[in-house]
Amino acid sequence: MTAEATTRSSAGGRPVVDTTSGPVRGVDDGIVQSWRGVPYAAAPVGELRWRAPEAPRAWSEPLNADR
Repeated sequence: MTAEATTRSSAGGRPVVDTTSGPVRGVDDGIVQSWRGVPYAAAPVGELRWRAPEAPRAWSEPLNADR
């Protein structure tokens, strides 16, 4: 997954970055901006178990990456 170099703010002032999988909403604590819990691969379950990682399924609404 890649992200563009610029961020934008969503309603509520939380930073949003656009990735190849979809937009991701992070946290701005006044000092740094962070995005936590962003999936970098599909979950390795079922047919994906013991295989090389696959890209996560794309999304269109901002994913909350605040955990």
